Amino acid sequence: IYIQAIADNTTLFHMPEIYDLKDGEVIVSLSSYKKYGFKVGDKIKLYDDTQDKTYFVTVAGISKYDYGQYLYTTENGYNKILGLHGDSRNSLLTQRKLDIDIDKIAASFHKDELINSVSGTLEMINVLSGIMLWIGSAILICITVMLLQMNIEKDKNNISMVKIFGYRKKEINGNVIVLIIGGILALPMGYYTTKAVYDGVIDNLQQYFLPHIYLLSALTAFAVIIVSYNAAMYLLVRKIDKI
Repeated sequence: IYIQAIADNTTLFHMPEIYDLKDGEVIVSLSSYKKYGFKVGDKIKLYDDTQDKTYFVTVAGISKYDYGQYLYTTENGYNKILGLHGDSRNSLLTQRKLDIDIDKIAASFHKDELINSVSGTLEMINVLSGIMLWIGSAILICITVMLLQMNIEKDKNNISMVKIFGYRKKEINGNVIVLIIGGILALPMGYYTTKAVYDGVIDNLQQYFLPHIYLLSALTAFAVIIVSYNAAMYLLVRKIDKI
């Protein structure tokens, strides 16, 4: 996790609340707040393993900026926390190219490099989500077919009698209300399951993904459920016709 100092004259951030911070206080990014469960008033122990030093800071608020695992404070507050002189810096975030001797730069990156890196990760997540969607649909169809086939096998004689007296295919139907209730319950369950999975995957990484359920995602989920259900019912109607 990084401590980032916000310069007084910066145009990259609008965070006036940092000027009200007391010594040792910081504002945490939203992803840090979500990942580590920070609360306002919490004291955080920071350990620098490169210099074997420990620092303590207090959470004073949650930032609206969210692009990584950051703790924000003023330049003066930054140097007080780390015990450095007033002009100390170990990195700079700028909108223009700086005139610095190349030999004095350990590393640099452009925003496009960061965007491309994150885009690759998100593409992998999209592929994984698509695979999960197809597997989930297949499981739904299989479970529905197996459960109802058990009832069909148990009531073969009764079904054959119904066939003799006649029936309409639309009379063969499951409980759609239960299906809808199950779909509604699946949304929050899916959210918390997904969050738990990705929290575990990136637990030791310096990044965090905030899962969201969008309206389009919810509608897609219901569409998949309805299509899968109807596919299962089609297979079952064919089975009943054979009986």
